Amino acid sequence: MGPQCLQQLLAAIDRLNTEDPNQSILQGVAQPREVLYAKQVSAWVLRLKPDASVWLRIAAHGQHVQRWTIPRDRYPRTTAGYLRWRETLKTFHAETVAGLMKQENCSTGDIEHVTALILKRSTADAAELQALED
Repeated sequence: MGPQCLQQLLAAIDRLNTEDPNQSILQGVAQPREVLYAKQVSAWVLRLKPDASVWLRIAAHGQHVQRWTIPRDRYPRTTAGYLRWRETLKTFHAETVAGLMKQENCSTGDIEHVTALILKRSTADAAELQALED
């Protein structure tokens, strides 16, 4: 996967996240919360791992894509409810990013790699998974 494809995927994630009705303020400027989150996580991953793979960069940028569409209050305020909400989110984020990658004609292997990272599967590269978790 080349740099142009990477930039197109990150831009596609950002386009979806611009729909976030929740705003955060950074340096006095209001921005959609998930756009800001994606940029902050991406920057942090590159700080931790300057040689981050394109898969890790995509997973970091997309791990909360359109998060606001599945609000926490739809699930019981219990540990089980929280865990179910988190699993639902991970699946939604992975499927959304995989769909964007398919639109960009990414290979099946690339899509599976990013999906494993977003889902935090043990089959993902341990160092990449740790960087994403950190």
